[in-house]
Amino acid sequence: MVDYLNTILKNVELPEVVKIRQNFDRNYIEDIDVAVHETISKSSLADKVRPGASVAIGVGSRGVAEIHKIARATVNEVKRLGGKPFIVPAMGSHGNAIAEGQVRILNDYGVTEEYCGCPIRASMDVVCAGHMEDGTPVYFDRIASEADLIIPINRVKVHTDIVGNSGSGVMKLMVIGLGKHKGASTIHRRGLPVLKRSLIEASKIIMDTMPIAIGIAVVENAYHQPAIIRALEPETLQEEELKLFAKSKELMASLPADQIDFLLAEQFGKDISGSGLDTNIIGRMGVWREPEFERPAITKIVALHMTPEAHGNAVGIGLTDFTYQALVDSIDRDALNTNMLTATYVQRGMIPVTLANEEEAIKAAADTCWRQPYRDIRMMVIKNTAEIETLYVSVAMLEEMRSRSNVEIIGEPMKLQFDEHHCFVPLEY
Repeated sequence: MVDYLNTILKNVELPEVVKIRQNFDRNYIEDIDVAVHETISKSSLADKVRPGASVAIGVGSRGVAEIHKIARATVNEVKRLGGKPFIVPAMGSHGNAIAEGQVRILNDYGVTEEYCGCPIRASMDVVCAGHMEDGTPVYFDRIASEADLIIPINRVKVHTDIVGNSGSGVMKLMVIGLGKHKGASTIHRRGLPVLKRSLIEASKIIMDTMPIAIGIAVVENAYHQPAIIRALEPETLQEEELKLFAKSKELMASLPADQIDFLLAEQFGKDISGSGLDTNIIGRMGVWREPEFERPAITKIVALHMTPEAHGNAVGIGLTDFTYQALVDSIDRDALNTNMLTATYVQRGMIPVTLANEEEAIKAAADTCWRQPYRDIRMMVIKNTAEIETLYVSVAMLEEMRSRSNVEIIGEPMKLQFDEHHCFVPLEY
């Protein structure tokens, strides 16, 4: 491989960066058990749980904050009412589209049989819950369908694919998550332009044909903490979820600039966002023929390290512009390919220009971001797209940062460093 650091990139000088802090709404739920108890106590669940009734609790793979505590608290409430709860993975094709892989993902989030105090029952088998108007079948987890009652749990937030007044939530978990690989694949193959409509129509079919008792919706603040936990009744679930979605948009974080020459993310992965890098944060949809976000406009992106919780599924790498060989070598092609073929947004799994090491990838992005001299590059460095309270901006952006009321400058200019192996030296957040 050509030594680009000593040829094309030898004169690239990265701009100095300064640590800043964004301030967002910090209200959050401190006691998960109390919050879950209170909202379920106000719901119709007590009228539906008969002594000994089996209750399937659907838990997904999106890295919902405190999901292990929320799941356990829900299990305890079902037990308190005399039911027999169990957990089912609700994550479409994730975990290589095999039951064991999906249980492993739950365990990584702390959702274990020991911690939650109930069995985890996993299968990729589905039943047909009905058909949409155009004849498309709606599939649903067979194990969950055989329970007396079902409680899906999910975070309500802006979606990485759906743009508009709805996004990810309990509806999506029922249709895509509990649809398992077959259901997720069937819905996604209808195409992104009709995904939102499909979720609404298919979730209505599921609630009409499956014993959905209540849904548990979670809204997080900008610090990835539960801010709202609410039990939703099937009769009003769609309407109430849309209201929670509007609240989630108010609370979500964003990067403090509309135009960025170069964004460096130290981490990416399925546990951080369903698209590896949250498309709403980076302003890239990454789906051909679909419009991009209005903001932010980022010229070049590099993501350095795939999280261990991603289990080799490098979805989102296609949203970046440069990568390096060791990262490419670490990809589990089966996991990535299964996800891409299911979702159909294959561009997000495409491997970008691949260089020898991290330093080459970073300097290549700086060299090609259309900004000269290098000291004028508008650069940001973040830990990942889920944690952007504290980040670093180049000196060229300081004046703009000082004009923002929710931004504090908390550091001094510093140079980005690489070790003897040309690996980026992590920053402190």
